[in-house]
Parts: sequence; structure tokens; C-alpha cells
Amino acid sequence: MSLDLADTRIADARPLADLTALTSLDLSRTRIADATPLAGLSALTSLDLYGTRITDATPLAGLTELLSLDLSFNEIADATPLAGLSALTALVLHNTEIADGTPLAGLTSLTSLDLRATLITDLSPLAGLKALTSLDLRATPVTDLSPLAHLSVRPNRFGA
Repeated sequence: MSLDLADTRIADARPLADLTALTSLDLSRTRIADATPLAGLSALTSLDLYGTRITDATPLAGLTELLSLDLSFNEIADATPLAGLSALTALVLHNTEIADGTPLAGLTSLTSLDLRATLITDLSPLAGLKALTSLDLRATPVTDLSPLAHLSVRPNRFGA
């Protein structure tokens, strides 16, 4: 089951907590500030929280079926809760406050990673992400691409 609530005035995600059959949920550009009610939606494979008011990704840590997650344009500073989401193939962290990519090191299924306008400087945690085919580093303070030298990402796909 898929539910699209993008661009609505929804501010409270609690009514969604019982929709455990949801596989796709789009809450982009809503007023949701607390992701806690989403923690039990274990069937989700796609979750879009673009431009919400989420500051803590901890409630998402148990959503291990997620293949696609968009947290862009949120004030999330810690990617640690995402470390166990090993099924992820697409992760968008564009314009977040994330500075440490270490929690992403184990996300070896990622084929697409968007780190545009983050505070990431050290790419060495991404060196083991051998499935990556798309990596966006535009508007980051990255200066050294050498940790990515062995990846199959084509140079024109780097945003740096």
C-alpha cells in the first residue's frame, strides 16, 4: 500500500502508526516534526521526509526493509540511526547538518547517495560502498576524492 501526503498541512504522524501494511509513504513538505510514530511501519520500502521538520532520525533505525529514504532539507545532524538500514539502495541527505559519514560505511547496498550541501569532509567512510553508481557531493567542503578512487562511479557523476 502506498500513501502520498506530500504538500499537505499534516503535522502529526500519530494517525499513521497503525498503517503497518504501508510500503511507500511520502510526507515531503509537511509539518511533521516527530518521526516516532513511523517507527512501527516495518513494511516500508520507500519513505520520503524531504523538507519536513524532522531533527532526529532515531525512530527510523528499525525500518530495515527501506530501499529508498529521503531526509533532505531537515536539520538532522547525526546519521548514526541509519547505520543499520543495510537494504537501502538510495539515500538522500541533501542539505542536512550531517558532518560524519562514518555511519554510512556499512550501507553496502547503496547505489545512489546524495550528500549535496552537507558538512561531510572525509570520504574515507564511503570507500567500501562498491555498489555506488551515483554520488552527489555538490556544495560540500570535500577536498580529497582519493578514498573513492576504486569505486565504479564515473567522474562526471561526482558533484564535487
